[in-house]
Amino acid sequence: MTKNSLPIYELKISLDDVSPIVWRRFCADPKCSLPLLHLILQRVMGWENRHLHYFQAHGVKYAPSSAELQDGAKDERRYRLVSLVKLPGESFTYTYDFGDWWRHTVELEGTLERSRSLIHPKCVSGENACPPEDVGGPHGYRKLQVVLANPTLEGHMPARQWVGTRFDPSEFDLQYQNLGMWHLRGSKLSE
Repeated sequence: MTKNSLPIYELKISLDDVSPIVWRRFCADPKCSLPLLHLILQRVMGWENRHLHYFQAHGVKYAPSSAELQDGAKDERRYRLVSLVKLPGESFTYTYDFGDWWRHTVELEGTLERSRSLIHPKCVSGENACPPEDVGGPHGYRKLQVVLANPTLEGHMPARQWVGTRFDPSEFDLQYQNLGMWHLRGSKLSE
């Protein structure tokens, strides 16, 4: 297989330090840029792209712009997914929202042969809902889950109103996760 015909990556992203575990399995082109990968991860997880982020692989940080580069981070616009992982079993971290500090582990599980019928990027499976934005990180999310599960606790109604009546931590909707992916296919960010 030539460099121009790299196989499609099958990856698994897991949100660290939350229970029940929140994870997604998805397909992406290894040649996609890190800015595009950020948008893919936002979509498959269910985040709203309101906060800063960075990637880290092999001890190197990759951040979105020179204004956010710190601690020797590299400009993510110059790198691609294949820069972070090449072999099944390799992983990297994706940290989103420096206030809530959501840390994700992204593992390359395998590769798929390119074909016209293989749509990517695409979420193929997952479990549990993404925490709400600005909930206070893993600790705040644990507190929210306790309050939502106990209608008699003080704070239940304000918490329910804040997240909405439809929020269910155990819910995962594959069709919804893929709904916003179509506009990422063929994105100029992948060039």
